[in-house]
Amino acid sequence: MATKNLSEYDLTSVPSAANMKFGIVVAEWNYEITGVLAQGAVNTLKNHGAKEENIILKHVPGSFELTLGAQYMAEFAEVDAVIILGCVIQGETRHFDFICQGVTQGITNLNIKYNKPFIFGLLTTDNQQQAIDRAGGRLGNKGDEAAVTAIKMLALKNDLTAIKKGQLIAPFLLLHLLLPFSINPDLRRQACGLVHFFSFLHAFSASRHTI
Repeated sequence: MATKNLSEYDLTSVPSAANMKFGIVVAEWNYEITGVLAQGAVNTLKNHGAKEENIILKHVPGSFELTLGAQYMAEFAEVDAVIILGCVIQGETRHFDFICQGVTQGITNLNIKYNKPFIFGLLTTDNQQQAIDRAGGRLGNKGDEAAVTAIKMLALKNDLTAIKKGQLIAPFLLLHLLLPFSINPDLRRQACGLVHFFSFLHAFSASRHTI
C-alpha cells in the first residue's frame, strides 16, 4: 500500500471547479473513518472553487452499496462527477475480498456506462490504524485525493469535448464564409447541403453532452 501523503499535491495543477457539480456517496459503515473522508473531499472541492450548492452528499449503509448509490446519484442528481468514499478493513473471513472486488468492478463499470468520472475513494486496509492514517492522520486524507482526482478528470473531459466541438464548427464556419462567393448554382447547392449537414452534426454532438 502506498505511503505517500494523500493530501499533498501541486495546487497549481488543479483546474477551477467553479462550474462543476459533484456528487459524493459515503458509506456509513466505519463512519469514524468515512465521515472524515467526506469532510476532506467537501473542503477540497470548495478550496478549488466548487460552490456549496453544487456539492451533493448522500449516504449508503455500507461499502457494497456504494456502487448503486453512485448510480442513483448519476441518474437523479444530474452531477458532472461522482466521488465514492468508504472503508473496508480486513477481518478473519473472506468478506473483505468480496466487498473490495465487487465495489472496484462496479465503479469501473459506472465510469464506462455513464461516460463521466466516478472516483474510487474506498480505503482497503489491513487494520484500523492504517485507515486512521489515511483519514486525516499521518498519511493525509483519501477524501482530499479523491476530490482532486474528480476535478482533474472532469476538466479533462471538458477540454476534449471543447476540442471535438471546435473540430465540427470549423468546417461549418468555412463553408459559411465561402458560400456567398460561389457563383456556380450547383456548387452553391452542394455547399448549402454541407452547411446543413455540419449544423446537424454540431447539434447532435451538443445534445449528447447535455443528456
